[in-house]
Amino acid sequence: MPGFEVPIYLIRIPMLSEVRDAVRLADGSLNSEVDVVKALSQEAEVLGKTHKVILMVDVGDLREGLTPVDKSLEILGVSSDHLLIDVTKCVDIRVGNIIGFDMSYGAMLSLMTSKYIDKITIS
Repeated sequence: MPGFEVPIYLIRIPMLSEVRDAVRLADGSLNSEVDVVKALSQEAEVLGKTHKVILMVDVGDLREGLTPVDKSLEILGVSSDHLLIDVTKCVDIRVGNIIGFDMSYGAMLSLMTSKYIDKITIS
C-alpha cells in the first residue's frame, strides 16, 4: 500500500496450491504443515525473497509455562491448543527439527494430570 512500510502477513495457513501467491504477496505466514513450509522455502528462494514462517505447534492441553531451550526462538502467542513460534532468528532450524522446551511446574502438573497425554514410567 503506498505510503505504508509495514510487513504483510497471511493470517491463515496457506494451502500448498497458494504457496507462490503467499510468498509473492506476503512477508510471512502462519504454518503448521511440513510440506507447505518446504514449498514456501523453495518458492522464496526462486523469487529471491525472505518469507517469514510463524510455526503453529499443536500442544494439546499443555498451553502455558513453556520456554524454548533455544533462546533465539520466540513464543508469539498461545491458544487453547496451539503455540505460535517465531523461528526467523534461529540459524539452525530446519523442517523436521525437534524443538526442545523447558517447562514450569504448572506446565508439568498439567501434562502429568491430563487424560489426553500418555505417560510411560521408566524404572
